[in-house]
Amino acid sequence: QYTNSQGTTRKGIYVCGAATGPDDIDSSIAQGQSAGARAVADLYGQQKIAS
Repeated sequence: QYTNSQGTTRKGIYVCGAATGPDDIDSSIAQGQSAGARAVADLYGQQKIAS
């Protein structure tokens, strides 16, 4: 599960790691994984399922 910490006010734009400010490597990696998961979840949410 991810948090909204990577979200921005623009739909489809995510920030993580050093783009959010100074941070250590472990935290930056975790944020990158979270942002990636968020992007994938948002993409799958936009797909229409054929019936």
